Amino acid sequence: MSGERLHSVEEARAAVLAAVDAPLGEEVVAVDAALGRVLSREVIAAVTLPPWDNSAMDGYAIRAADVTGAAEDAPIRLEVVGEVPAGGVAERAVRHGSAIRIATGAPIPDGADAVVPVELTTPLDAGEQIAVLIPVLALLLSAFAAACGPALRATRIAPSIAVRAD
Repeated sequence: MSGERLHSVEEARAAVLAAVDAPLGEEVVAVDAALGRVLSREVIAAVTLPPWDNSAMDGYAIRAADVTGAAEDAPIRLEVVGEVPAGGVAERAVRHGSAIRIATGAPIPDGADAVVPVELTTPLDAGEQIAVLIPVLALLLSAFAAACGPALRATRIAPSIAVRAD
């Protein structure tokens, strides 16, 4: 910085704005051509994707409160009362002491507030029960289940610039 002085925020802002051309008019472009462009108005998503809370992995839909004391040396047993395959819907709700086998992407059944990954369970009684080996904390649920609409929610998106994430 030999001989250069620091500029104030106001001076720097004025210099940047002076170097930028005036805003252009609106232009409609395909999404894949929008990188580096700025939205001129809000975009409204017509649908919410996915339209339901869903499992982020294969496992068991459970009630987190049922397994708060689980440990490898003191697993908690839950009765497996159903299954939700990918593209399917649960035929019953998860109740106290029960679990429903769930595939990745399948809707979370009513009554469940957590998904325990299959790797953290041990099947018992020919798969009619499971032993949960760790507690599933409510604060960690987002690692195993995704809320409705994280990919695209039917809502307004404020104008912003499109950037590449690499």
